[in-house]
Amino acid sequence: MSARLEIIGSWQLPNDFPSELKQHASLSNPLFMGLYHDEPFCVVGIVPQHVSGIAAIWGWNTPLVHEHPYIYARWAHRLIKRVHTLYPTIIGECSASKVKWLLSLGADFLPRSNNMYLFRIEAPQ
Repeated sequence: MSARLEIIGSWQLPNDFPSELKQHASLSNPLFMGLYHDEPFCVVGIVPQHVSGIAAIWGWNTPLVHEHPYIYARWAHRLIKRVHTLYPTIIGECSASKVKWLLSLGADFLPRSNNMYLFRIEAPQ
């Protein structure tokens, strides 16, 4: 298969991964990397919170995501289902440009004053 999603360690991050996100990666459990034809496609981290059953999500994408949006969408839905087996509540923040995308994943939103939005994705009951 030309596309796959793997659990990785923070030492396996792509060379062009932003240094400002490396701390997020080191706190993530699990940490996922999407590969397309063995090229890094995206990295998504799940950071467990102090409250049981809740984890924060963050992500980083390469330009391949824009070239293959349907693969990315399929992975995102699978990833959310997989994370919900570990954490029934996923939280995060995003810019206004990501709201529509996250709504398709089942997110609920609260606006914030700094032009960012808090979101929550609950596991189906």
